[in-house]
Amino acid sequence: CVHESLSWGESWSLARTDKSLGKGALCNPSLPDVCLLSALNILDLLAGVDVRVVQHAFNVMKKVHSRSRSKGSVPLSLLLLSFFLRHCQIIIFDLEPAFRSFFEECLPNYYTRAVQAFQVLSFCNRHQELLLVHTTVFPSYFPNLLKLFAWFPLSNEA
Repeated sequence: CVHESLSWGESWSLARTDKSLGKGALCNPSLPDVCLLSALNILDLLAGVDVRVVQHAFNVMKKVHSRSRSKGSVPLSLLLLSFFLRHCQIIIFDLEPAFRSFFEECLPNYYTRAVQAFQVLSFCNRHQELLLVHTTVFPSYFPNLLKLFAWFPLSNEA
């Protein structure tokens, strides 16, 4: 099971220190989000290695998903969707509401942001086989995906 996510360097670059606040003072409010992403990445990797961990990891991911819906973080949402998609055969879970929530509530807030557009298109490209087999993402959200391509045509390099 190959896992594509934020590397340690990418996570750490999101949490820079501000010299004016003192030595080592963290100034980025997204540090808790980076820590959450790292913890969920580790849990996802463990679930990929040992099938017995999947049920526990699923319970944690489901709680995080229900609590994070109001926040609408693209990297967090994509990590959760990726977990649900890759493990949907082991756990019984309806993927459609999770994808509907992402494409209808979260994604419209980020159409004009290149990084998030690239992340979404990369996610769709990486998981296209699973998305075609287990979901109706491509036919249902074709206009949303087309809008991302229209705003950022170079993202098709994903």
